[in-house]
Amino acid sequence: MTAPGDEIVFVDYNTPDDLPTFVEAILDTLTGGCREILRVVRVRPALHALFADRTSYATIESVARNVGLRRSNPRNRWILSTNTDMVFLRRDGGRSLSELVDGLPDGFYQVPRFEVPESLWESLDRRDPRLAIERFRWWGARFHLNELVHTDPITRFDGIGDFQLALRSDLFAIHGFNEDMLAGWNVDMNLCHRLHRRYGRVDSLSGQVLAYHCGHTRLPTAIHRDDTVMNDPVRYIDRVVRDDLPEQAERWGLVRHALEEFRADAPPSGRLPAALEKSLPAQDDPGREAWNDFTNFSARFRLRLDPDHALPYVADLLATAPPDAVLAYVGSHRGMFERTLRAWRALGHGEAVLVPESGVIPDEFPGVEAVDALEFDRRASLFLFEFALDDDWLAQDPCPCFEGIPEEGLRQLGLIYGLFIQQTERERQRLAAGKGTPRRFIGVPAVNTFFGMRFGERVMFTHTMFSTRVRHGQVRRTGLAVRSDGAADEAGRRLGAALGRAFPIDRQEVEIARGDLDRILAAEGPDAVEPHRCTAVAQALLDVVGAAVPEPVRQERRRWIERNRPSRALRERIDPLIVSSKPPAPPLLNKLCAAEDWEDTHWRAVAEEFTRDGLPFRASTYAYFKRSRGVWERTHMLYGLGRLGVIGHDARCAVISRAPDGLGHFLSLRTAGVDIIDLQGHGTGWLARRRMRRMDRMSIHPDPASPAPDRSWPDRSWNAVLIPQNTLLGAGLRQADTLLRNTARRLAGGGVITCSVETALDNRGRRDCPAPDRIAAVMGILADRSGLVLCGGVDWSLSDATLDRIAVRGEDSERRPHLVTRDDHGHCTCSVWFLSKGEHPQR
Repeated sequence: MTAPGDEIVFVDYNTPDDLPTFVEAILDTLTGGCREILRVVRVRPALHALFADRTSYATIESVARNVGLRRSNPRNRWILSTNTDMVFLRRDGGRSLSELVDGLPDGFYQVPRFEVPESLWESLDRRDPRLAIERFRWWGARFHLNELVHTDPITRFDGIGDFQLALRSDLFAIHGFNEDMLAGWNVDMNLCHRLHRRYGRVDSLSGQVLAYHCGHTRLPTAIHRDDTVMNDPVRYIDRVVRDDLPEQAERWGLVRHALEEFRADAPPSGRLPAALEKSLPAQDDPGREAWNDFTNFSARFRLRLDPDHALPYVADLLATAPPDAVLAYVGSHRGMFERTLRAWRALGHGEAVLVPESGVIPDEFPGVEAVDALEFDRRASLFLFEFALDDDWLAQDPCPCFEGIPEEGLRQLGLIYGLFIQQTERERQRLAAGKGTPRRFIGVPAVNTFFGMRFGERVMFTHTMFSTRVRHGQVRRTGLAVRSDGAADEAGRRLGAALGRAFPIDRQEVEIARGDLDRILAAEGPDAVEPHRCTAVAQALLDVVGAAVPEPVRQERRRWIERNRPSRALRERIDPLIVSSKPPAPPLLNKLCAAEDWEDTHWRAVAEEFTRDGLPFRASTYAYFKRSRGVWERTHMLYGLGRLGVIGHDARCAVISRAPDGLGHFLSLRTAGVDIIDLQGHGTGWLARRRMRRMDRMSIHPDPASPAPDRSWPDRSWNAVLIPQNTLLGAGLRQADTLLRNTARRLAGGGVITCSVETALDNRGRRDCPAPDRIAAVMGILADRSGLVLCGGVDWSLSDATLDRIAVRGEDSERRPHLVTRDDHGHCTCSVWFLSKGEHPQR
C-alpha cells in the first residue's frame, strides 16, 4: 500500500472493556510502516448489546465491516474487504496493491484463496513481512497448495470473503453489508450477489493476485463448530432481488454513534507511563519490602496501604476504560483517592468521578460528585472499592479482628463494606434480569486480607500477586461463592462420600474426627469412650482408614460407637411428633434445628456469609463439629426471609431481642436500615458484638418495660422483623401476644416476622420451652390474633446427626458447638417460625 491516503481500518468489535484492543495486544509484532497507516475503530460491548438479544455470536461480521466502511477515508476510490488472517502476493512480483488497482475499471472483484496449514505459517517471523511473502510464494508452488476451488457462476470461488474489492461509492450506495445477518457465514455471499445485480457480473483478479489464508481450525471456534448457526442461505443468497438495503439506509455502520478511534502509532495504552509520571511523586528510597504471611490469622486484618506502590496496578486496570466511563470510588484513604483521580484524568477520562454521599472522600475536588447509592449504581461504568484506612487511624497494623481502631475508622470500614455488598447484589440482580453488560469491580488492598476474601466471594476475580494488592473481576451471577477454609484431601472426599455429604469434607473436620477416633481406638473399654466423640463421622472414618485397623478391632469399635452415640439413648425419649427422616427437598421454613440443613447449597451459602462477617470466625461451619444451634437459628431466619423475598438492599428490617445479637450488624450491611428494639436496655452492649456493621443503617431503640412498650419504637414500617433467642415466648404468652400484635401493626403489606422458639424434645414442655404440639397450636393462635398467617407447613424431623451434637447446660460441653441442650427439665433445641402479613406461597 503505497498511495497517499492508503489506510488499513481495523474494527475491534466487542473486546471486553477490561482489555486493550487486539491491535494494542499485538502491537509489538507490527512493523513501523504498518503502524503508520493502521487505524483502529473500537466497538465496545455496550454497543454490541444492541444486537445481543438476537444472536449468540460475540462478533457480528456485517456490523463490524460496516463500521470500518462508514469511517473509511472518502478520498480512497477502492475498498478491500478482507481479514487479518490473509497474505496477498502479486503474481508479477510487485509489492504494491495500490499500483495494482490503479486504473482498474469500475466493478466488483474477487480472488480465490489458498489454504496454508497452521504449522507452516506459525514458523514465520511476523516482524519480517518480506520474508513471509516469499515463503508463501514458495510454499504455494512447492507444497501443492495453490488449488483454485470453483463454486457457482455468480460467486465463482470458495471462501470469497477474504478478498472483495469494490468501489467505495458502490458500497455506500447499496448501504453496506446486510446488518440483518446476525449469525455466521454467508455475509460475503450476500454482498457478492447484490453487487452482481448491480453490474451483471463478478470480476476476478486471480491472474494478478495470489491470496493465502492462514488456517486456524485446530480448535472449533464459534464459527467453525459443527453445530454453528449460519445465516439463512435461501433468504440472503437465493432470494436477493435488489442491490441496496433501504431499510438500513439511515443506520448502517453504527452511524448514529460516536466511536473511539486511534492510530496504531499512538495507542491509548501508551498513555499509562505519562499518567503515572504525572500522578506519582519521585521515589526517594531504592525499594520496598513487605510480608505476605497469609497463614497468619491476624495478617488478614491488614488495613495499611502504600498508595504510591498500589497506584500503577490500579491505573493499569483503568487504562482500558471507555473515554466516557464514569468511575465510582468507595474508600477512605485520601492519598489513594487523590492519586487515582490524577491518574484517571491523565488517562483521558473527563466524566465525573462518583463517591458515596456519606463517605469521608470529599466532593470538593473538581469533577467529583457525592451521590446516593441508587445514583451510584445508575451512573457508574466501573467500581473501585478501597478497603484501607489512613495511617493516622492505625496505631498498629494489622489489628486482629479490627480491635483498637477508632470508632470513626470502624464506621468508614462498615460503610465501604456495606456499599460493596449492596452494589454487588444490585449488579447481580441487574445481570440476572438481562439488563446491560457486566461492569468491572476493583478491590484494593484485596490480596490475602479479610476484605479480599469477602471480595472474592462476590466477584469472579483474577488471582493476582500479593505485590499488586489488587483484585478485579465481574460479579458472580450465581451469587455468593462458598469455599472451605481447608481443601479436601483424599480422606475427606472418601469420608464425604461415605456419609452422603453434599460437599467434600475439608482437612480440619477430618483431623477432628481422626482425633476422636484415636481416642476410641485407644480406649480400654466402651465405658471409657466419651459419648460426644461417638458420631457418624467417626464411625465412617473407621471404615475409610481401611487396613490401618484390624477387622476384629474395627467391628468392636463400631459397636462401641453405636452404643455410646447420644442419639441412641435420646431417640427413645423424643416426642412422638418428631420423626427421624427429613423431607427430600430444600429446608422448609417452619422447622426444628437440623444438622442436615448445611448440606443444602443455598442454605449453606447463607450460613457461610453470616459467620464470615463475624470477625473472630476462623473456620467454616460446614464442618460437622462446628455446627451450632446459634448459627443455625440465625441462618435459617435469614435463609427463609431470602426465600420469601422480603430482605434486600431496599428493605427495612427490625431485630427485637432481650439480649444483644449479631443479626442487626449483618442486616445493616445489606438492607436500607435495621431498627434494634432493645427489650432489656442493653444499649451499647449491642455494639460490642465483634462483627462488621454499617453504623448509619443501624439504630438502637431502648424499650424499658412499660404497659405500652411500642411507643418508643420508630414510627416507620418494616418489611421483615427478626425475633431471635426465644424472645417471643420466653416471657410468657401474654407478653408474646402483646409483642407480636405491636410488631404486626408496623409490618408492611407482604412483610414477614420470623422468630425462634425454644422447643422441648421429650414431651416435657414448660412455659418458656413448649413441646412441639403446643408450639404449633400457640403459633397458630398468636398469628390469628395478630392478623398474620403461617408461611407453609412444618418439618418436625430430627436426625441422629443432630441429636449427637448435645451439650449439658452449665458444663464444659456447653462451650462446644452443639445443636441440642440438656438441663434438669429435659432436652431441647430451637425451632424457627415464619408469619406473614398476607399470603405467601407454601414453602
